Amino acid sequence: MSERHVKALLTALAVVVAAVPATIVVTLLLYPLWSWIEATFGLESVGHSGPADWCFLLVFSMFVIGSLALLLRVRRRPLARPAVGVAHVVLHTDRMAESAEFMRAIGMRAIFDGPEVSVYEMRGGTHLIMMKRERVAPGDAPFDLMVDDLRATHGRFQAMGLSPSPIERRAQIDHEVFTVREPAGHVITFFSSHWSGNPV
Repeated sequence: MSERHVKALLTALAVVVAAVPATIVVTLLLYPLWSWIEATFGLESVGHSGPADWCFLLVFSMFVIGSLALLLRVRRRPLARPAVGVAHVVLHTDRMAESAEFMRAIGMRAIFDGPEVSVYEMRGGTHLIMMKRERVAPGDAPFDLMVDDLRATHGRFQAMGLSPSPIERRAQIDHEVFTVREPAGHVITFFSSHWSGNPV
């Protein structure tokens, strides 16, 4: 059972528990209504010990259903977009043309291509600024990337000859990842999507 399902189950249980005392109080307060129903429709609603069992059951059901419906409505209400985002990330390269071609191949949009500086756009409007250097030390890229379908992306990169690493599951952060080395020697890590589902 996923963490989301456990939270939903605990929330429903909390609503049921809270409904018990609320049901008793509300049902007793509605005693005049039950008396009117019995007098008007002949439906046995009150007795020497108070309202009939069906009165309690009706109020309890309405309380639980109404509370759960309200919680679902609140949870489904989309949140506002975050007020900030990542503007720029920088990558140095000693192979500008090859690095630019790589970025286009993996799915970035070219904004500007130049011999010293190139600009590529990612989802959300983040720009990758590639800057020319005479020498670049191979190593991990100063950023990582996220895709909607990691396995499909991995297969596409294999077909393109980009030699992605095997997909690795990182249970501690509940993600799958793989890496690809771009032409200047930077190793870029690709993550499975962790989008919350709210506007970004």
